[in-house]
Amino acid sequence: MVNLFIKCQEFAVLTAVAAIWDVWQGEIFSCAIITQPATPSFAPLHDRMPVSLTLEQAKRWIDPTENAADLLNEFGHASVALTERRISKSVNNARNKEDPIFIDEAA
Repeated sequence: MVNLFIKCQEFAVLTAVAAIWDVWQGEIFSCAIITQPATPSFAPLHDRMPVSLTLEQAKRWIDPTENAADLLNEFGHASVALTERRISKSVNNARNKEDPIFIDEAA
């Protein structure tokens, strides 16, 4: 298994994705990332990928006056460009909390 760090090429730090959330039984907060079929460039990694959003799309996505289904149809299957790089397998072990270089490129 290869560990990858995947991020949006457009943003320096953040990648915005479409997601939904709810509070269940008044106390459990839950969230789910909305996925779509993978683009040709992402398909070698996985058959599905998040619906990634531009900054303008993200602003509209969190606007409570917008209809989420209409936005997904409008955004289509377009996705912002993603980039990936290999990272250390240390990230797979929850005991490795002291390693600050999890997202550094693996040798």
